[in-house]
Amino acid sequence: MNPANRRLAALALVLGAGLSPLAAHPAAAQRGTTMRVNAADSLTSIVPRQRASSAEAALRTRDGQVAVLLLDSELVVQFTDEGLDRVTRDVGRAESAQGAAARILARMLGAGMAGLLDHGIACRLSELRGTSAQGSRLLVEDRRGRSVFSEMEVNGKQVMDDFPPAEARRFSEAVNRAIRRHRATVSGTRR
Repeated sequence: MNPANRRLAALALVLGAGLSPLAAHPAAAQRGTTMRVNAADSLTSIVPRQRASSAEAALRTRDGQVAVLLLDSELVVQFTDEGLDRVTRDVGRAESAQGAAARILARMLGAGMAGLLDHGIACRLSELRGTSAQGSRLLVEDRRGRSVFSEMEVNGKQVMDDFPPAEARRFSEAVNRAIRRHRATVSGTRR
């Protein structure tokens, strides 16, 4: 397994383990934030969280918790400020609803999760064939035609299926232009 896959697998494992104590308490689980990431593709990597203001284009899920950012040479999927704040609030609620030992564990997990979730998952534009919007779904394909970012889930919703359709279409067009521009730049430097 390459380093990028190991990092993504570790992220998925830590997220799953960190949230499972909250799920053990039904009341906390109903109010909590859950996230699942499939680390199957080797094209993605964990990167520091990016400022949305530095993106060429940005697309937010309908609930505003997750954003896809088009940067100079990559796409990044990450929690928004609102999404991170919700995770922090959910952990705080879980702390108050549990016993002393569970509160200590929830605080430790909450502190660790905040740092862990303050990152993004990125894919280089050079690795992408293109994107398309199908209603509220944003499809991102690598050069082999495999789906990228498709197995990301927050609170039981597939992240890439939860965008306003018109915004998803505009974002997809912007990404495809950036991919073409990136390829033209790379081709021009090879000559």
